[in-house]
Amino acid sequence: MRMIVLSEDPESIASKIAAVMGISVYSLPKNFSLGAIAATLQPQTNPPQNSFGIWLSAPPSIDRYRAVYDAFLSRNIQLLNRPEQYAIAQQFSNIYSKLSDLAPVKSAQSWAEVRQAADLHYGQADPKGKPLGRSFRVYLYRQTILTYAYFWEVDDPLKWLTVEEEEAIFDMALKAAARLDLLFVAIDIGQQVCDNWTIVGVSDAQFCLLNQTPMISFWGELEKIFSAQMSG
Repeated sequence: MRMIVLSEDPESIASKIAAVMGISVYSLPKNFSLGAIAATLQPQTNPPQNSFGIWLSAPPSIDRYRAVYDAFLSRNIQLLNRPEQYAIAQQFSNIYSKLSDLAPVKSAQSWAEVRQAADLHYGQADPKGKPLGRSFRVYLYRQTILTYAYFWEVDDPLKWLTVEEEEAIFDMALKAAARLDLLFVAIDIGQQVCDNWTIVGVSDAQFCLLNQTPMISFWGELEKIFSAQMSG
């Protein structure tokens, strides 16, 4: 099965780089109706069949994800996370119970609360004075690291990792991913003032691509995985 991109924002960096790399990108209207799926795919001279699809969008509701997943699946396009897996990613309490020992506090009500409690090391603040805590988003598919990005879209010296720091966040990301029933996941890891690394966020990787994500690495690593599956 090949990989395709189903994008509600064809002008995004992620969509443009995918297209340049030769990955098929299909444009969908924002908040598209299920009928728009057929309208988008049908006119193609080589409509996608038996494909893995990455849906680039704002995070949908659980019910909408299920409906869109089924609509794509009826055309032999399989999104990387099943509906029940997407539901897990959206339900904070279920995820946090599995990761609390890797997080800064044992109990919390949201990732925003976790990040606030983490007391992250920082060098810059936003215009309102909110500290930009040093944190990184690590993208994984089937517990394989694809790439990572600094969380904030700023020119911050703290975005550079030493080899030891990179190994530390990769180790934590893999440890967290192994506990979650999520195939395609993004894990946010921050450095506390005490220098410890801690989990500060988890999400479905389809809906949380940062602009500063190294997209050539992201798409390239995914293509390697799918190519290996096709030849295996």
